[in-house]
Order: sequence, then structure tokens, then C-alpha cells
Amino acid sequence: SEPKESLEVSRPTHFLVVTEGQELANLPYETALTQAKFIKNQYPQDQIVFISEFEFKNQTLNQMQLWNLDMVFYSRDPYNYFSLLSTPSLVRYLRMFTKIKSLQLYGHANIPTGARLHEGFRFGQSEEEYVYIAQLKRNFTPDAYVILSGCNSGWIMAVRLSKDWGI
Repeated sequence: SEPKESLEVSRPTHFLVVTEGQELANLPYETALTQAKFIKNQYPQDQIVFISEFEFKNQTLNQMQLWNLDMVFYSRDPYNYFSLLSTPSLVRYLRMFTKIKSLQLYGHANIPTGARLHEGFRFGQSEEEYVYIAQLKRNFTPDAYVILSGCNSGWIMAVRLSKDWGI
């Protein structure tokens, strides 16, 4: 089984971003995978895109296929958006999609430096990044929501993104 490569940029889409979590083992990945299954059951017409640094094994790929989940691996992305998962690469990729119904980040986070995307890269680490992230506002659907599943992500990041995105 291979991940789906043809994603529709104008289709209602849920993005699940699973980030580094060595101390958390594979819990962020398992949480996001379970959430993907729930979304697929609730909104079967929507597209689900999994962005992850994890190397998925055949068993996982078979499960994804069984659940009919759409996936993109940033490390294998043919457009080279995710040579490194960073705020610019993630925002640049998400801006291609015109109907983002949800954006969900699973992994490490902390108050001063935001959510960890990849070794050395954070999401929401500086004012400059928040200004760049705010550009996603017009890509969300009116009923869009965001889940930040990481320690302490509600103190600054959730408040700021809610204000900037209006959701």
C-alpha cells in the first residue's frame, strides 16, 4: 500500500500534523490516527491529510488503506514543501488548500517556544511566525476548528491563533 498522492486542494480537508515526540513514544501518532478514523466516520466526504515525520510500516499503511485515509508524507513530498517540517514549509503547503475544515497538531509544545515540528523547528515561536501563520485565515471554512494537542499550547498559542484566524 502506498499513500495517496492525488489530493484535491478545493475539497474540504482535515489536516493532522504529527510531530516529534521521542519522550512520548508513538502516542501523538496513535492519537492522531484514532482522530483520523473518527473524522472519516463523521465526515466521509471530506479529505484527511496526515503530515508526519514518522516512517510508517506496512501494517500502518494497510490500516490507513482499510480506513480510506488520505495521507501525505512530508519527507516524500514530490513538491519538496517539507524538506524540513517548519512553520514556513507547513504554512506554504496549507495555503494551497482552500477549504481547511480542521488543523490538528499532535506532539510536544511549551509556552515560550510553541509546538515542536521537527528538531530545531517550532510552530508559533516568534511574532514573525505568528504574522506568517495568520495568512491561513482565508483558507479555513466558516465551521473550521483547530486542535493543539501538546503541553501548555493553550496559554499563548491557542489564544493567539484563535484571535488571528477568527476560530
